[in-house]
Amino acid sequence: DWYDTGTSNPVLEDYPERPKNIRMHAGFYKYLFRVRKDTNTTKYDEIGAKLAHYCELADTRDDGNVRITVTGHSLGSALATIFSLYASTEDRFTSNGRAIECVTF
Repeated sequence: DWYDTGTSNPVLEDYPERPKNIRMHAGFYKYLFRVRKDTNTTKYDEIGAKLAHYCELADTRDDGNVRITVTGHSLGSALATIFSLYASTEDRFTSNGRAIECVTF
């Protein structure tokens, strides 16, 4: 089942034939973005908070040259890909020119 996320395309840059919304498998999207009843957060928020914390720590270091690589296998590949797409559009992860690298297998 493909699922229309109902949200705007996270990539804000304009390009030819840019879709307003993006579509992805319903199960993968819901796993990352459904709000948990016990914490009132999403998996994306939980992972993002940890990653943002590490980015802040890296920014305080003299070298500050920290690479972000998101990896996954099988189901994790789909989740890593979706997380990387959304994370790559957020300044809290991409400050200092950092790029989000995604490696799946």
